[in-house]
Amino acid sequence: MSEEADEAAFAYLIERVMQPGERLVWTGRASPHAAARVAGGFPPVAALVAIGVLLWLGTKAVMHGEPLWLLVAVLLVGTWVVTTPWRHRWRAHHLYYAVTDRRALVIEHGFGLHHHVLPKGPFERENFADGTASFQPKGDVASLTGGFWGVHDPDACGAALARLE
Repeated sequence: MSEEADEAAFAYLIERVMQPGERLVWTGRASPHAAARVAGGFPPVAALVAIGVLLWLGTKAVMHGEPLWLLVAVLLVGTWVVTTPWRHRWRAHHLYYAVTDRRALVIEHGFGLHHHVLPKGPFERENFADGTASFQPKGDVASLTGGFWGVHDPDACGAALARLE
């Protein structure tokens, strides 16, 4: 999608979730790389464990007649865990952030239009080596829709969020 199309999509989405009289202060997008960091280093470890378990269960199923449903279940769970970074990147591509004069919004348009209002209050800032930063409500659990991940202009975002406190 071109940058102009992205801008038009965001303008349409923000128009649909803003309340009458609300004023837009700051907008941004999620960085796919920062979103993948949410997954952490778990998927490579999970992949090795899943391969080991699959080999063990596969051998038991073939040699001893164990039920194949267990093998299929482990394969499905392993696939879900291993694909976490890619799923987070896809999701980040469909996330927009907005700070208005009243609230902070995470707008998601992957499967339908959803928006989450972040709680007012202090936000914790985490800076990354690539110059981006993430903002999470203080004491909140890290999630893609629970804060602003991989913001490219963190100083402007931080100032806009500070006005909400």
